[in-house]
Amino acid sequence: MARRIFTREDDVLLLALCRHGLTKNAISQLTGVNPSSLYKRIQVSKANPPTPAEMDLAQRKVHEMTASDRDRTAEKKNDLVRCLGGCGKLFHSPDRLRIRICPNCKRRHQQNGGMPHEYRVFSSN
Repeated sequence: MARRIFTREDDVLLLALCRHGLTKNAISQLTGVNPSSLYKRIQVSKANPPTPAEMDLAQRKVHEMTASDRDRTAEKKNDLVRCLGGCGKLFHSPDRLRIRICPNCKRRHQQNGGMPHEYRVFSSN
C-alpha cells in the first residue's frame, strides 16, 4: 500500500476541519484520510501553526465541503418512505424523518378516529 505524502495545505485543511467541530470519522469521510492518520497530521499542524491567510483559505474550503454535505442531507430528506399508518405503501414525503403517514391513511385515521382495528393497541384493563 502506497503512503500518502501530505502537503502543508492538507495539514491546514485537516486542522480547519477539526476546529470546525467535525469528528475524526466525519473528517475521514470528507477527505479520504485514514482516521488513524488524522491525529498525527493535526498534531503536526498545531506544532507548526498556519498563517492567517492559510487558515482563511482553509476555512473557505471547509465551508464549501460542509455546504455540499448539507445539500446531500437535504436531498435525502425529500424522498420516498414507507407508510407507517397501516397501508405500508411507498409515498413521497417532504420530510422523511417526520412525515411517515401517507395522506390517505391520515384521512382515514381522522374519519375513523384512530388506526385500523388490527393495528389498535388494547390495554390490559
